[in-house]
Amino acid sequence: MNFLIYNFLNSLEYFMIVLPVLATLLVILYLRYRDLKVKQRVLNEKNLEIRKQHASMEFQISLAQKYIEREKLKQKELKQEIEFKNKQLTSYALNFEQKNRIIIELQEVVKKIEVSSTPVEKKEYVKELKKIAKENLTIDKNWECFRQFFQETQYGFHAKLLAKHPNLKANDLKLCSVIRLNLCIKETADVLGISPGSLKTSRYRLRKKLNLPSNKDIIDYLISFERDISIDKDKKII
Repeated sequence: MNFLIYNFLNSLEYFMIVLPVLATLLVILYLRYRDLKVKQRVLNEKNLEIRKQHASMEFQISLAQKYIEREKLKQKELKQEIEFKNKQLTSYALNFEQKNRIIIELQEVVKKIEVSSTPVEKKEYVKELKKIAKENLTIDKNWECFRQFFQETQYGFHAKLLAKHPNLKANDLKLCSVIRLNLCIKETADVLGISPGSLKTSRYRLRKKLNLPSNKDIIDYLISFERDISIDKDKKII
């Protein structure tokens, strides 16, 4: 009996020692579990925020790519339009050259009339003269069309020139427009209806008005206004 009581007391004492330890372990485990749950919740929230930011960045990148593609398309269309307009300008210029050659033909016919010996010959030459004049003498009108077309194509080319060089006259602007086409000396002279020598003199005077140094190419200088115009046009489109 005493032995049983002794064992019971020992077991009770052991239990009393182990119970607090177990309780402490349970509390520690609970606290660890709760801490892990909190950390997991915070981590999930951070991951969710990161996913949202990532989705937002992808959306912004997609918008930026679409914008870049649209701008590239605009630039391509603008380049094609400029190339097309420049071809038309060159066509206008060559048309002027042809018209001026016709004037020379007219002058030759007039000379034939002056030296013709019979009324019949004179009548034929006069008839030829009237025909040429009726079909081809539209130089002034064509130049006005060219000027307006050039202004539309180059988006205020003359206005840009005048803003920087207010001393330029109408003939100077006309010369700048034709020089900008980068034709050869003879073609440029024919378009303007002057001799190559007179053209060289006019170019020299124009360079002085533009205050260009001797090492500065006049065509490159005029093209620089075109680049400024393209930038302004892009801003206007935007």
